Amino acid sequence: MLAAKFEELDMNIPMVFDVQLANKFKVTYHQLKGIENELLLLLDFDLMVLTPLHFLNQLHASGLVISSDSKNTGRDISEKTLFKVKEYAYHFCEAALESYDLCMRFPPSKVAAVCLFMARKACSLAEPWDASLEEMVGFKKIELRAVI
Repeated sequence: MLAAKFEELDMNIPMVFDVQLANKFKVTYHQLKGIENELLLLLDFDLMVLTPLHFLNQLHASGLVISSDSKNTGRDISEKTLFKVKEYAYHFCEAALESYDLCMRFPPSKVAAVCLFMARKACSLAEPWDASLEEMVGFKKIELRAVI
């Protein structure tokens, strides 16, 4: 119930009656509120964890492909390439999220940057990581090598 309230999706918040039916034991409204309060105190009201996906969404909004980019062939990039960079970056990010060790060893912003780098490399962009990306993302190419 707490997750549904956090997401503010009214249609997903179960009614206390539904919770009572789903459980073998009966929980009153006041007991349920008490449990929620205890849980919030245990979590120190920290319900949000930033993942590489959050950072990748921000990078996508900033521009995954820069207007000065070109392919290794010297041609300008197409809409298809832009779509592929985004698709690959999200695919790599989802794969990274499955690796608990990776997500615990490196900050999520760096993991997202590596996903973007690998996507740009997979799409054969002439320069997968240039100075403008270093400035936008905040990581140099050499710093990303440890994550790769």
